[in-house]
Amino acid sequence: LAQQGVMHEEDFVDALAEGLGMEKVDLNKLEITEDLVQQVPAKVARDYKVFPVSYTEDEIRVAVADPLNIQVTDDLQRILNKHIVPLVAR
Repeated sequence: LAQQGVMHEEDFVDALAEGLGMEKVDLNKLEITEDLVQQVPAKVARDYKVFPVSYTEDEIRVAVADPLNIQVTDDLQRILNKHIVPLVAR
């Protein structure tokens, strides 16, 4: 819809997040630290098209390229041994 000019990309992302009951994150406002980036190995981040946004000892919040693909969340939980919270991003 955004590519066809029917709606703005930001409006599409907002609607997608709301429709899926997920939180939206603006990656342009994210403070990227070395510690944050190290939470998800580079190969895993590339393979699963995710980017870490924040983390605690038990949880990692990640922006996902495809919020409809729940397999990504399941795989990341197994690989990283932490609870994964997927977030919608542009």
